[in-house]
Amino acid sequence: MVGLSIFSFLGGIVNSFTASHVSQSFGHDVRKSLFGKIQAFSFANLNNIPTSSLITRMTNDVTQLQNTIFMGLRIMARAPLIVIGGAIMAITVDLKLSLVLVISIPVLVFFLGWVMKRAAKLFMLVQKKLDNLNGVMRENLIGMRLIKAFLRKEHEIGRFDHANEELKRKTVSSLRLIETTMPVLMLVMNVAILVILWLGSEFITTGEIQVGEVVAIVNYATRIAASLSVFFMADHGHFPCKGFSGTCDGNI
Repeated sequence: MVGLSIFSFLGGIVNSFTASHVSQSFGHDVRKSLFGKIQAFSFANLNNIPTSSLITRMTNDVTQLQNTIFMGLRIMARAPLIVIGGAIMAITVDLKLSLVLVISIPVLVFFLGWVMKRAAKLFMLVQKKLDNLNGVMRENLIGMRLIKAFLRKEHEIGRFDHANEELKRKTVSSLRLIETTMPVLMLVMNVAILVILWLGSEFITTGEIQVGEVVAIVNYATRIAASLSVFFMADHGHFPCKGFSGTCDGNI
């Protein structure tokens, strides 16, 4: 076990270094390709695509993709393996008791899939509002002398406030949907653990199962819950597995 712990520690370091290198290299290559593509645009393309939108693509959008790749290689790639492996190990310990997990996991996967689909649409609107805000800022900064000359300060402040408010409203609604995921996930998994403990106590009384086996299945359940939450939330910079005692390690 000590040897495996050391191996896991070294593997985590290699994984972190590799994920950082790949994500940064990806961002570098995408920005380079985007810049080259923009240089090859015709005048018609440049007239149809706002400059603020191009800046957003070169900066914020590339960073989002870069972070997604990093988190995907660092954390999200192994989350499904932990879920599948935890379920299989729980079944090998005791089939009847692990049926609770076999039922609850598909329900959570379906729920997370539905939330991710909804969240994708909402964050697409957030990106559009961010484009609009960048456009207002760019126009204001370029035309600052004209704005002052024609006393358009209050008008421009109003335009910015409107664009800023729209971005805030869409972002809040998107994050509100994301943040409801954890309470639902915690509720379902905590109920599953309570059912496992209740059934386990009954099986222990009848001698069908040992205490250690119940503890093992509960441990698998907490790791599965942590992995599901990490898979969904990692790209948003959250680490929900901290809420599960003993389920996070240095590699996560």
